[in-house]
Amino acid sequence: MSNTEGVPHPQTVDAANTSTVRPRTTTFRGDIEGLRAIAVIGVVLFHAHFPHFGGGFVGVDVFYVLSGFLITGLIVNEIEKTGRLSLSQFWGRRMRRLLPAAAVVLVVTVCGSYVALDPLSLGQAAHDAAAAAGYIANWWFAHQAVDYLAADNPPSPVLHYWSLSVEEQFYVIWPLLFAGVTAFATRRRVLPFLRRQLGAVVLIVGTLSFLWSWWLTYRSQPYAFFSTPSRAWQLAIGAGIALSIPFWQRQTTAIRLSLGLGGLAAVAFAFISLSDASGATSYPGVIALIPTLGAAAVVASGVSGGKPTIVHRSLSVRPLRFIGRLSYSWYLWHWPVLILTEAYIGHTISLTQRVVCAVIALALAWVTYRFVEDPIRRAAPLARSAWKSITVGAAASIAVIITSVVVPSFAGQTGEVAQPPAGGVILPNPLVSSTVPAGTYVIGPRQARADKPIIYDNGCQALAFAGPAQLPCEFGDLSATKTVLLFGDSHAAQWFPALDAAAKKQHYKLLSWTRSGCPWFPIDLLNMRTKTAYPACRTWQKMIATRIANNPPDVVVLASIEHGYQVRGSGGWMSIEQSQPTVTAAIAKTLPTFVKSGAHIVVMHDTPHMSVDVPRCVARHLYHPEKCAMPRDKGFAFGGIDAATAAKISGVSVLDLTPALCGPAPQPCDVVRQGMVLYRDSNHITATYSRLLAPNFYPLLP
Repeated sequence: MSNTEGVPHPQTVDAANTSTVRPRTTTFRGDIEGLRAIAVIGVVLFHAHFPHFGGGFVGVDVFYVLSGFLITGLIVNEIEKTGRLSLSQFWGRRMRRLLPAAAVVLVVTVCGSYVALDPLSLGQAAHDAAAAAGYIANWWFAHQAVDYLAADNPPSPVLHYWSLSVEEQFYVIWPLLFAGVTAFATRRRVLPFLRRQLGAVVLIVGTLSFLWSWWLTYRSQPYAFFSTPSRAWQLAIGAGIALSIPFWQRQTTAIRLSLGLGGLAAVAFAFISLSDASGATSYPGVIALIPTLGAAAVVASGVSGGKPTIVHRSLSVRPLRFIGRLSYSWYLWHWPVLILTEAYIGHTISLTQRVVCAVIALALAWVTYRFVEDPIRRAAPLARSAWKSITVGAAASIAVIITSVVVPSFAGQTGEVAQPPAGGVILPNPLVSSTVPAGTYVIGPRQARADKPIIYDNGCQALAFAGPAQLPCEFGDLSATKTVLLFGDSHAAQWFPALDAAAKKQHYKLLSWTRSGCPWFPIDLLNMRTKTAYPACRTWQKMIATRIANNPPDVVVLASIEHGYQVRGSGGWMSIEQSQPTVTAAIAKTLPTFVKSGAHIVVMHDTPHMSVDVPRCVARHLYHPEKCAMPRDKGFAFGGIDAATAAKISGVSVLDLTPALCGPAPQPCDVVRQGMVLYRDSNHITATYSRLLAPNFYPLLP
């Protein structure tokens, strides 16, 4: 996303054939400004859900190639001109150029979030903005992408800052690397061969980064997408072109034309043909070579050394150059305008409305460029002093962090506090009639968000992207001779507080063996957090099944999400709906094997799936939480498939606690009862409410 002053193109002489260092000149690269426009248009249209631009997100890859080319050219030119690289001058220019505009957008976005978002979402957006101001947004969002507990988080209004963080980290590491190589070349008296030395280092870094990205894409796709090491190869390709300019200058016009046309075709193909929908494209991986090499070909084709080609002239037209100049600010503005507009309206906006938002963002980009970017970049006092520039950049980041702390403090409280009911919630009396005044909460939205079972903290709930839990994970009455086992995914883990309390009361030892995103029935499924295959789940399932067969407990309680798994078919990963027959067959096949163990088998009826993130919705409607309730037919849109299948198998019983969550038909499924927010997200009940339901498990543990 970086803009460089005037988009210069470094002209070079072959450093290998000269013993003296000569000043370098620069010429304007209008085609690079035009290519930057193409890249940002692709990103904006992708985020606007414009038809046929499902791969527009690869515009970021184009930006990386451009940044690698331009920044490397500037660094090498300075070294060849002066024999050294001033790190303070380099970092000062980058901070003066990038951070003020980025900080302005972040501050406005946090303030706009105060108006558009609920208090919980505002707090999260503020944390995200602080991470962006600290240049670690890519790692922050990578962690959230694989965090099972953050699955229901709405899109952050500053999510797009991840790519800026990658570039900012590049601007820290790259000059240090080049300065180190320069120092080595100076000591060895091989400075005239600097480009060869640097080229070798860039080749090694780029190759290792590409191989790492390729491997990581199929192990943890979010980290491959967001992390700097897995993106460095794209920057390195741009750097390689900058270091090999003499080679590209010697190419004929026909070759450069072929490169330009082929490169544009590759970028266009990526824009139109790739897609991130439903995980259809494992990105970046090898497929990222298409837009990356395409962009590199266009950049190489524009290296002067002959007559400008039609590609160069086409990319240099005024409209594209205008958008190219505004591309950085347009990229900064377009995403928060889209996200906050939709949040404020309260529903998905139309394509026309999204296009209007994109145009508004372009207008804001012009204002930012005219009154922030350009004036600060050209400010003479800052240009003369690297440390003043660094101070301005640091001050801009500090301003964002202060805003991120202060603004959420004005968001208000999330309800008054009351005492919970003295006893448990025993069916069929599910506390339909509340005695707690509206707006008063035993467990409010903020508390509900963090109200998860203790097994998430002590390592007994194995997360989807982590290793196995450390068994035996024993709870309940540890001195008891009878045993109950809880087995399944996070929808089993949500019943841990209830079962733990019941086990203590009924003198059972509780074994809690659960893993996020991994049901109790064996299937080859997609890990929804890492977007890759999930062999660790099958290993886990086999291990638990073997333990049940070899040392059966007295009672086995099985639970899993009833409709949410994707399995592999002959043509790749099937949709959730297409996968359901396979899931149902696996349930019917697995249950009889558990029955043969001699244990009493209990299958939990799944909890309803709400259409909203419940704590966020309640935070927005503190005094009218009924606005967040859901009709029963939508909450159970899939009809209790698991429970219905289980009920047909001899020796298996089903425990249905739906009345504790939903009123009698046709009443809706509630989100608040007796001042307690019932869910910590859209489909997991809180640990507090689960614990109150313990009496319903007593009959299972005689």
